[in-house]
Amino acid sequence: MDKQRIKIGRTLRRMRKARRMRLREISDPLGVSATAICNIESGKNYPGIPTLYGICKVMEVSVEDFMRECGM
Repeated sequence: MDKQRIKIGRTLRRMRKARRMRLREISDPLGVSATAICNIESGKNYPGIPTLYGICKVMEVSVEDFMRECGM
């Protein structure tokens, strides 16, 4: 697996859990499945740009801060 994909997924999971959010609390506002978010968290898929922006908006974090947390 791609290291960037893993970093993004781990960061997403860590930030989501720190906010005590369920997968559906992120997926539903974006119109994607909880499985899609789970696949991003597990490093199976990259989020598309619109999905990444949506995730950050729902979690109330800037894309810049999210990417910084990923080490990018």
